[in-house]
This record gives sequence, C-alpha cells and structure tokens, in this order.
Amino acid sequence: MIERADRALSAVAREILLATSRPEPYQFLGRRNVPDAVGEDRGPLAGIVAGLEALAANEVVLVVACDLPFVSEAALRRVADELLAHPEADAAVPHTPDGDQPLCAAYRPRAARPLREALECGRLSVVEALGRIAVHRVAAEAEAYLNVNDRSELARAERRAS
Repeated sequence: MIERADRALSAVAREILLATSRPEPYQFLGRRNVPDAVGEDRGPLAGIVAGLEALAANEVVLVVACDLPFVSEAALRRVADELLAHPEADAAVPHTPDGDQPLCAAYRPRAARPLREALECGRLSVVEALGRIAVHRVAAEAEAYLNVNDRSELARAERRAS
C-alpha cells in the first residue's frame, strides 16, 4: 500500500517526505524522513505537523496516509488544485459520505502552528484539529479514501482490487 501511495505522490510532488518515529520498516522506499512531532505514538496528527514544519518553504503539502490502497494521482492533483484555487484556505480536505478525509489532503504549511497547538494540548484527533484551521471541503467518493486498519478492511480492499 505504501508503494502505491509513493507512486501516486511521485507523479505530483517535487519532494516526498516520510513522517514517522519508526523509519526502519520504510527504508526500502529510499525517502527522507522526519520524526513525528511531539514524540512517538501521538497518531497521524503528529506526522502531519512534522511534515508541514519540515516542508515549510512549500506552497502546498500533500498528506497521504500509508494505509490507503486506492489513493490516486488524480485525487492528489485535485486536492492540490483546490487548495491553490482557494488562497484563504489552510487545507483542502476530501469530504465523503463518511466524513472528512484529512489523511489524503492538501495543506498549507501555515496550518502547522494551530495543528501543533492542538497536538500539544493533547487533542490527537485530526478531524477535531481541523476546527482550528480554514478548511475547504472537496466533495469526493468514499471508496477512493478507503483505509486499511485491520484484517477485515484488508480483505475488503483485496476484494475490491481484484
């Protein structure tokens, strides 16, 4: 799954950075990495903050979780284009019938500070932290943002892929 995300990102991004406090399993990708913000085991928000801070010179930073088997170049281009078209927004986040999908979204580095503040206050929910920034929601299909957190979700993804 992470190789698929890496390929999709390679098609649209100048630089790919892996935000993780455990880089060893991902060394085969050959990507630069940064540790999660505010220490280990703080969840995806810590990775988002670390990535935004490390890529602060960029206009747009794409965030993609490693457990999205159907992430596509088109989906990434769309959120990046939507963010560029809405300069007032700090993030362009796909919104599906299942809700916001902030782990496959485009962010401006300026969002790092309010997201870090949420993290430092112990608010680890990315969806909750979105309330601290200006979000442009992008209508999207839920299946494109299917993530895999357990064996049943992996089986579902494998059935869909075949």
